[in-house]
Amino acid sequence: MLGKLIKYDLKGIIRPLSVFYILGVTFSVLARIFNEVQNSIIFQVVGKITTVIATCIIISSLLFCLVQLWARFERGLFKDEAYLTHTLPVKIQTIYASKCIVGLISTVTTMVIALLSLFIGYYSEENLQAVRSSLELTAGIYDTTVVRLLLLVAFVSLLEAVFIMLVGYAGIVLGYRSNKNKNIRSVTIGVGLYLAMQVLTLGIVFVIGLFQPEVMNLIKTVNFGMDPVWAIKLLMYAGIGIYIVYSIGYYILGEKVLEKGVNVD
Repeated sequence: MLGKLIKYDLKGIIRPLSVFYILGVTFSVLARIFNEVQNSIIFQVVGKITTVIATCIIISSLLFCLVQLWARFERGLFKDEAYLTHTLPVKIQTIYASKCIVGLISTVTTMVIALLSLFIGYYSEENLQAVRSSLELTAGIYDTTVVRLLLLVAFVSLLEAVFIMLVGYAGIVLGYRSNKNKNIRSVTIGVGLYLAMQVLTLGIVFVIGLFQPEVMNLIKTVNFGMDPVWAIKLLMYAGIGIYIVYSIGYYILGEKVLEKGVNVD
């Protein structure tokens, strides 16, 4: 049954997102075509315009993905689709798991399409060489490989997106425990939970700095005389662990609150 729920939810999410996917790829292709024409001012201007439009669409698709996930989560569990959802012969934990899995799949898909659109629109030997040089330099500084660096950046970006998604879900679930102003409460709680975790993260970093002088030195000043690379790597890996714990915590919070019952509008 979980597979059927995922399939149903995925169709509902991908359908509106596909508009952004198509527009992003289309304008990236147009930008590439117009920018290839070197001896025409008109084509160059149009190329720049389509490049800006493509970039805006790509950024919008990432934001719209999160908003769409939250809207569908709210609609499916608390609003017009909720009556059908809660009559299904499945546990609320399964429904919640389906929403989270679909959110993960949608986020990964949107990121892949965004990278594809950027590659189409901006690829050139010159740009590729510049990116490669920057990556090799950064990888050398942090004593790693380019592949590991790219995987780390991709994982951190995905982890942050999933964390924000789960914060939104938790805000909606807690907001709908109230009998009035549910939308306002959901947004307020969601923002509050996100900010609270940022403050907590800064506190954890400060505690780490008490035991690691390099980290404290990095926090206090821009003086990189005490091996800042080691300190940054420590903070990066600690951050990954912290956000994994946060994400698991918010997933469990949402699940436990839903198990207590749902107030359907």
